[in-house]
Amino acid sequence: MISPRHSNLPGLNRFKQLVVLTLLTLSLGLALQPFGTAHAQSGPSIELVNDEGPTGDYISITGSNLNICGDTGECQVALKVGNFYMLIGGAYASAAGEFAFTGPLPRAGDFFIGTASKVMDVPTGPVTIVVGNLSERTVSATYTVTDNSDGPYSSTTAFEAIVFRWLHTDSLVADGAVKRSWLWGPRTFYTAFEPYKDSPDGWRLVSYYDKARMEVNDYSAESINNPYYVSNGLLVKEMVTNQIQMGDRSFEENSGSGPVLPAGDLTGANRTPPYAVYGQVLDRNDNSNGSIVNEYLFRIGNVEAMDTYNKYGVTAGHRVEQTGHYIASPFWNYLNTTGPVVDLYGQEYLTHNARLFDPLFSATGLPITEPYWTTTMVGGVNKDVVVQLFERRVLTYTPSNSAGFQVEMGNVGLQYFLWRYGQQ
Repeated sequence: MISPRHSNLPGLNRFKQLVVLTLLTLSLGLALQPFGTAHAQSGPSIELVNDEGPTGDYISITGSNLNICGDTGECQVALKVGNFYMLIGGAYASAAGEFAFTGPLPRAGDFFIGTASKVMDVPTGPVTIVVGNLSERTVSATYTVTDNSDGPYSSTTAFEAIVFRWLHTDSLVADGAVKRSWLWGPRTFYTAFEPYKDSPDGWRLVSYYDKARMEVNDYSAESINNPYYVSNGLLVKEMVTNQIQMGDRSFEENSGSGPVLPAGDLTGANRTPPYAVYGQVLDRNDNSNGSIVNEYLFRIGNVEAMDTYNKYGVTAGHRVEQTGHYIASPFWNYLNTTGPVVDLYGQEYLTHNARLFDPLFSATGLPITEPYWTTTMVGGVNKDVVVQLFERRVLTYTPSNSAGFQVEMGNVGLQYFLWRYGQQ
């Protein structure tokens, strides 16, 4: 367990509201006191769609009046056995307090209370499911475990590592301490275990942010000084190919919703080319080193060089050997940015200057298309936007934006979640 000292940590308030807040606050000895019941007539309450089953099965929770999860609305979901708690995941409660979560019940994991922790199997029989801000207020319901032989392992190290990855860059953005665009987003909106054939027990922990999905493929791997312990999903590649990756070499065709847009407003009025259109230009490369980027991608997949875009001065800045694609100059500059970040030194969180992307392509993956100009609707206004797809991220360049926000990450995490799970 971590025993932090917070005096030097910008973004502390936002950090406390994240899915694994309890891992930090409990180390300070805070007691967890759930209140209410699953059937309360007023105030916050939850109900279980299914109230019994084996570990590894999905539990579905709905909640109402759940305005107990901090100002971001990030509610934690945990299992309680005696006085000990084990994290299951988390989801977002709306401003009206409406809440929904679906995720598999772990078979075992790290249970904790105060400074004490222990590894336990989830027992068969009645257990307590709690939802809320675990350091302050929760509501609870009873679930009966009928078998505990299958399911994921809940590792506090994995939950903590996801929080620290967000904290490293975006806590400063959340506090307004730096003027730059989000790398992840203001908060996670869904954290749970997803099936993955090559992870231990066939499950991996994932956490969805607007810009990406964080994932821990192997909770038992070395986490100290390992930049790949928490990785980004290959979400862009999946959406372009319409294939959901279920293992290292295992894929399933997605039968989900219609065209997904990689940039701008998620509305029918936005005529930017969808992901499927970029699948038509994966092998196309008409640029050369230092050449002006002026190719326009139409929604139907046609590409045409247009001199009108020469005025923006975007060039093919760097060729990536592995894929043969050039990175647009604003994106290459962005990927090599140095700025304030937060890291843990001993028992203190300190702000210092470092590369935002280290290793270079750890967040984005490699480019899989050339950069293309598009007409993209942003906030209801059509704008000239350069869009380039990478394996894990989409980068956009909007010259009409203010400095610090001309280059942004596309909302890949949100787009993928809707693509895979529908309008939930």
